[in-house]
Amino acid sequence: MDATAAYEGLSSPVAMAYDPDGNLYVANWSAGNLLRFTSKGECTIFASGLNGSSGLAFSSKGDVYVASCNEDLVWHFTPNGNKTVFVCLRRPIIEPLVGIAPTEN
Repeated sequence: MDATAAYEGLSSPVAMAYDPDGNLYVANWSAGNLLRFTSKGECTIFASGLNGSSGLAFSSKGDVYVASCNEDLVWHFTPNGNKTVFVCLRRPIIEPLVGIAPTEN
């Protein structure tokens, strides 16, 4: 790959990692996507609709895990692009109890 090549579509790239096949993945923060670059320099969008992707890592099986700072979760992608939530870091919203009056002593 030509080290001087320029790619349109990069918008605040914040994390990079190689998959087991040698493809480079780039978490593209502002664009909300995950880009895949082949060793020949070809770029494709592997995943889109992400909100604040800020880190990524690969398993030995080729699964990719993408941290989302804005959503407080980690996405799990299979090598063919199926997306699920791996872990959610948000604290649950506690609904106020309705219909229960405080007791007086």
